[in-house]
Amino acid sequence: MDARRPQARIPDAIVVVNGLGVCVDCNNAFAQFCQIPAGMLVGQPLAGVAPALASQLEKVAVGSSDKVADFGDQSFTLDVQPFTGGRDTDDRIVRLRGLSWTEVA
Repeated sequence: MDARRPQARIPDAIVVVNGLGVCVDCNNAFAQFCQIPAGMLVGQPLAGVAPALASQLEKVAVGSSDKVADFGDQSFTLDVQPFTGGRDTDDRIVRLRGLSWTEVA
């Protein structure tokens, strides 16, 4: 995501994933969560860059916003919504809420 776009400054980690599980777009917070530069995440399978998150997504229905997901010693609210602005009808926006960067970094 371009730093000039508002979603680049959202503190929650956000990634758009297509129906094949590939990262289509993400914000800086998601890149920091993965500890990989954002430009290197686009086009990569989510299972390769964030395997624990990819595993959690298999258990979460699109439209869910109250699933608690544990990654390491942190818990997040996992919000998965359809992304209607994408090319693929199976695109979804995945948002990790409640992220504390002092614990991740």
